[in-house]
Amino acid sequence: MKGILLPFLLLSGVASAHTCQPVYWVVESVRQPDPVSIVRFYSASDRVIYEEIIPGTLLDVSSPRVQRHLSRTAKRLSRYPQGTGNLLACLR
Repeated sequence: MKGILLPFLLLSGVASAHTCQPVYWVVESVRQPDPVSIVRFYSASDRVIYEEIIPGTLLDVSSPRVQRHLSRTAKRLSRYPQGTGNLLACLR
């Protein structure tokens, strides 16, 4: 019985480490002196897990296309186990 239970516990521990974590995004835009948009993705515990600074442009967050892109990126980040490896690899 112990021979069957141990591999099951090991596998369940690995599976729980890769569960989805809720992620949300916030966009800050500054118009002056130079336009810039800052996109931050936060974990459920309100920690910044990724930040992107986009100089020279103001993102229109009312656009469904922009919202869809940001939501897809948040979904990718939610599947990524935080605190390990290369975060940018999951965005590609």
